[in-house]
Amino acid sequence: MISRYSEILHYSKAINHELESLGHVQKIYSTSYYVSFQVRVRGKSIFILLGRGGGHEGVFSSSANPKSELRKRDKWLEWLRKYVSGSLLLEIEIDPEDRSVALIIQKGGAQEKVYFAWIGRMSYFFHEIQGKVAFKSWSRNVGDEGGFKVLNEVGRRPIGLHQEVRQISGDDLLRDEEKQSGSDSEASKKTKKRMLKITKIKQDLDKLSQWKELKQWLDEIEVAELSEKQEVRFQSLKIKLNRSMSPFQKKDFLYQKMKALREAEKMQGLRLQAEENFDVQKIVINNLKTISPVWANLEIKTQSITTEDQYKIYPCDGYSIGVGSSAEGNDRMRKQWSSPDDVWVHAANGKSAHAIIKLKTGVLFNIEMLQKAGQYILNQSGKDSGVIEIVYTHVKYLKSVSGSPGMVIFKKEKRINIVVSGIKHE
Repeated sequence: MISRYSEILHYSKAINHELESLGHVQKIYSTSYYVSFQVRVRGKSIFILLGRGGGHEGVFSSSANPKSELRKRDKWLEWLRKYVSGSLLLEIEIDPEDRSVALIIQKGGAQEKVYFAWIGRMSYFFHEIQGKVAFKSWSRNVGDEGGFKVLNEVGRRPIGLHQEVRQISGDDLLRDEEKQSGSDSEASKKTKKRMLKITKIKQDLDKLSQWKELKQWLDEIEVAELSEKQEVRFQSLKIKLNRSMSPFQKKDFLYQKMKALREAEKMQGLRLQAEENFDVQKIVINNLKTISPVWANLEIKTQSITTEDQYKIYPCDGYSIGVGSSAEGNDRMRKQWSSPDDVWVHAANGKSAHAIIKLKTGVLFNIEMLQKAGQYILNQSGKDSGVIEIVYTHVKYLKSVSGSPGMVIFKKEKRINIVVSGIKHE
């Protein structure tokens, strides 16, 4: 949905009416097409959607946060959570000339503004603190006086005011995105498959439950009566007996079968419980491409690289990143260079170089370090840029796999998608 200026004006004013009693930004989520802010006002929560660009542009209201299967994480969401989450939302300021708005927020008693603009099917944003530009998504140049005029750099211009205002529902926009993602049809297919699986497990349980009748029969029958028997039947249960067995051996064999059926019934019961409690929505994959605002492709420069046999150490400001050059190098770096509390980083899906972040005393871990580690991992694979999902945990939660160089088992891990660009070595 591409909002007209008049619609951005209309829906921003409607949200401002809700914000008369001030709002507390409690949660921020993102989908492929929108960023969602959950804001608590007096007695209720309101939900604000901002388009990510690329044909999804404007300010909208919805009745709830996006469904979990639609949610995506990228560096823009992480930035918003870092600088906007937990703040007081005072007002949405509307640009008097073009399709852009500013969230006026208050953090720690100081007033700040985060500007969002939709220009030429692209989206831009910047952060203003105490009247000065503190960050721009499209440029390194900061420190200038803030205000909507900063967006003149990316093509802001006066546009006509359309009088017509269409009725646009944020809930409808999220439903449309859900249809495009295929999560509805995919969930339906997976649900049908799971129901067939549950039916099969129940059929197995009916058969396995006959161990009780077998046990009762075995407790009552005389051993001698088994001498001529070649098979035992109980409804659908059929057990063949070897002719060469003695009556005592046959009875012992049948007792073992009974115990096996009893244990199998327990296992199938647990499987049935797990399948019935499983939320199929959690495994639905959303393959929609996440639309990002214009974000300057700023190269990361490293002053020096120290080579240690099969791994490299990259000194950074307050920390260092080690990157393995081979499977053996990954192991050697972890065993010789890392410490238990260092952070291990790896591509979430498939093979990749291992990276380890080693902090200096007093330096706090942050997402920028993960992004730089992700860039080195991507660079090691021969790629210049892209989106990569990474998994990370402390080195102390790793365990080597015997006989498999470079392979580890990890626990207590976290995952995040990051956007990375090329690395320039000096």
